[in-house]
Amino acid sequence: MVRNQGNLSVNGMSIFNENPGAPGTGCLYNGAFGFGLIASANGAITNLTVDAAGAYGRPFKATASRWNTLNSLTVKNGVQAYNGISLEYYSSHNTFNNCVVTNNGAGTGTGTGNAGINSFGNFNQYNTFNNCTVSGNGNVQFYVSSYDALRLAQDSNVRINGGTFTGSKQRHASYLHSGANPTIIGATVNGGGSQGIAMDYNAAVGASTSTSSSSGAVGLGHLLKQQHQHRLGQHPKRALLEPDARTLPLTRRRQSPLSRPGCLEFAVCR
Repeated sequence: MVRNQGNLSVNGMSIFNENPGAPGTGCLYNGAFGFGLIASANGAITNLTVDAAGAYGRPFKATASRWNTLNSLTVKNGVQAYNGISLEYYSSHNTFNNCVVTNNGAGTGTGTGNAGINSFGNFNQYNTFNNCTVSGNGNVQFYVSSYDALRLAQDSNVRINGGTFTGSKQRHASYLHSGANPTIIGATVNGGGSQGIAMDYNAAVGASTSTSSSSGAVGLGHLLKQQHQHRLGQHPKRALLEPDARTLPLTRRRQSPLSRPGCLEFAVCR
């Protein structure tokens, strides 16, 4: 675990065969962690691989870390529903280039809170993911959460440029976003869920983004669901997606009786 570092430089590191210890006891109460970046800034980390097979802690976590660049990060085989990459409170302005996140929490079921990449909802902002491959993780592949301790859902301005996000046979979307102002440009989102992308508030999804599901439905009109959660003093905002320029305008339609409470479905404007 790296703590309180400025200008950290790592080029080539593999973490594997972690000591599983005895989860639930002593210093390994939460299991053995893989790589932790804690209260660190302006680092450059390249070619880091974390193979968490056999260990029960978080494979990779960043806590209160800012302005770091991670190139070719691989996080795989996390055993528990503890995510692959975890971004925790006040981790902002970090850039992940060509990351690979696979098989973390696989087989742990749905509704667990697990994700390949999980941004915790507690003021993690302006993080960027360029050309990442995220697949085979339990529950959700990419989750910007609203389940921080105070349920504030204050993660915002997550940006995805390219990459592939492939879900398994699950009831959740491959990409689930509960924060403000997400941007997805040129990504491929597919898998077995009922939606490829589900998000709250001020969504901007680039025209080159594609989605698919096991149902055979293809395209944002079928697979993007805009969700609304009422928050004190906050008016629901409408998603904007443009067709031929950069984004496709969506408009709200009548709420489906099949939708779960609190969700509004959207259809593409023509």
